[in-house]
Order: sequence, then structure tokens, then C-alpha cells
Amino acid sequence: TRNYLKNVIAFYIVYQYRLNQQPDMNRFLTPL
Repeated sequence: TRNYLKNVIAFYIVYQYRLNQQPDMNRFLTPL
């Protein structure tokens, strides 16, 4: 569902932020 997808994206952004890296949404959304 879209709600689940939003949660996954949000988790991905927070995960990248914790690693002190800039989130690369383009690379993350390419397979979709």
C-alpha cells in the first residue's frame, strides 16, 4: 500500500540521516 511505501521511504531517509549521508532519493526510487 502507499502508506507502507511512505513508511519505508521515511525510514530510509532517517537511516541515511543517522549515517550522516545525504539521502539519495533518485537511486532509491529508480527500481520503483
